[in-house]
Amino acid sequence: MFVMLAGSGILPLLLTWVGGYDAFTVIGLALASLSRRRWVMAIGWTMVGANHAMLVVVAFVLWVPIRYLANHSRHRETAIDAITATIGASVGLGASTVLIHAWGGATSRLDVFRLYPVSYYVHNMTAGMPLILFSSLGVGWIVLLDRKYRRIAMSRLLMTEAVLASCFLPLIALDEGRIVSLALLAPLLTWVSAQAKTEHTANSAWNRYAIAAAIVPVPLVMSGTVQAVGWQNFLHWRANFTS
Repeated sequence: MFVMLAGSGILPLLLTWVGGYDAFTVIGLALASLSRRRWVMAIGWTMVGANHAMLVVVAFVLWVPIRYLANHSRHRETAIDAITATIGASVGLGASTVLIHAWGGATSRLDVFRLYPVSYYVHNMTAGMPLILFSSLGVGWIVLLDRKYRRIAMSRLLMTEAVLASCFLPLIALDEGRIVSLALLAPLLTWVSAQAKTEHTANSAWNRYAIAAAIVPVPLVMSGTVQAVGWQNFLHWRANFTS
């Protein structure tokens, strides 16, 4: 868990957006992916749905195939998980929509998308590549490309999803590094949960990649540019309460 999260784009995202609402999304995705009880899973998807309408749809689409393999290709269990997630996400979306309209305003990702021509998104994607692709999994790429993990179908699927998300999500989002990392968090955590059940596998990954995960810088690309990330962001945020 440390290797795949500390070495991914999630950590620089949370450090950059300290005090922001993405922490709420990350908690929801963690509950949705790691919970053993379906009612907790539903709460997680409700949190994500209430916080980010577009993201919950993309995350769900990327999560279901990984969940299917994590369930050892059992159709019934996967279908129940998918229905549970759908109900939770729908409750969150519905509650958020009602609240926003009660406040007297409504915006959507589509409204933001229409503010810029398609060429602008294409330019941002090409300007940010290949850093967007690397930051989607960060050090996780090194782990997944290890021969021991590469031969696992779930690993190959996760890498495929990371490539697809990195190529297509920047075409509809200005905060491409943020959206890609968040969208892949649910399948990433599901992969971690499945692999960590084998103690030998988990210990091997820790011994090989823990140092790399702690020190390799993972960039956060926003609108085609690399954002400065690090512990200094946290110190600046804290200064607002001490100065």
